[in-house]
Amino acid sequence: RKHGAGRMLIRWGIDKADELGIETVISSLPSARGAYEKCGLGAIEIIPPDPSLNVENPSERWKENPSGRWKELQADDLTGWLMWRPIGHDYVEGVDKAPWL
Repeated sequence: RKHGAGRMLIRWGIDKADELGIETVISSLPSARGAYEKCGLGAIEIIPPDPSLNVENPSERWKENPSGRWKELQADDLTGWLMWRPIGHDYVEGVDKAPWL
């Protein structure tokens, strides 16, 4: 962590998108949002988590005794961020607007 490998991969993807002439759109969890912002993406929309688990026919055992890992996941902040970068330049808040908004 904190050695720039993640940002290097993000920059590679952004450079490739610019080369292809396409926008960059990703969804991010709060823990990664800062890295994407440092690479020129803007957080343009919140994606609220859906706390309900839509599982068809879960076993009775699971319902009565969910795993510790599942309880951890329910306690985490799983809010998502829709992040966007226009073609060829970093996102500027108040200036750039995603075409679908």
